[in-house]
Amino acid sequence: MNIPSQISTLIAGIIITLISLWYGQNHGLLPVAASSEAGDVDGLFNLMMTISTGLFLLIQGALILIVIKFRRQKNDQTDGPSTHGNIPLEMLWTAIPTVIVFVLAVYSFEVYNAMGGLDPMASHDHHQQEIAHNHEMSPSGQQGNESLIAMAPGQGTVALGIGAPPGQEGQGQPLEVNVAGMQYAWIFTYPETGVMSGEMHVPVGQP
Repeated sequence: MNIPSQISTLIAGIIITLISLWYGQNHGLLPVAASSEAGDVDGLFNLMMTISTGLFLLIQGALILIVIKFRRQKNDQTDGPSTHGNIPLEMLWTAIPTVIVFVLAVYSFEVYNAMGGLDPMASHDHHQQEIAHNHEMSPSGQQGNESLIAMAPGQGTVALGIGAPPGQEGQGQPLEVNVAGMQYAWIFTYPETGVMSGEMHVPVGQP
């Protein structure tokens, strides 16, 4: 019984897809997750492994099929049919890699950003804090010193403060800031309060 080529192609595609999805999640090549970012990295690796497995099976399967089906027959000395180009096929094998690269680029950028690539404070290892401005009015009615206050997320109370303690504004106490250089980023730490930030904030009027 001859199976139509459309049916056989569909069956082969389903089999390749199922094998790729299974192996992409069960390859056993990654070590035990030992950090909070490991899940994101493992997910990206599993996706790349799934795509790579599918492409490997598709290309190698096509090569084996071509070698068997179109091999030269015994005592056949004639030339094969002359063919030149196939625009739909060329568009297909150009579009598929383009889509794959675009998807992997977007996904890998999201993983990189979630690990603190663009904003180190957005990493899973850091607790986000909200920075609020504290404006104090002077007795003359003019705006006085301005300081930055870190608010604990989800709470209405002040967790940490940046700047001079209340009642000591304007006395010129120097603000100590520790700066650590990372790849493509700076980490500013305020030892007196324990606040860490990817940007440096200095209260007005304080050296």
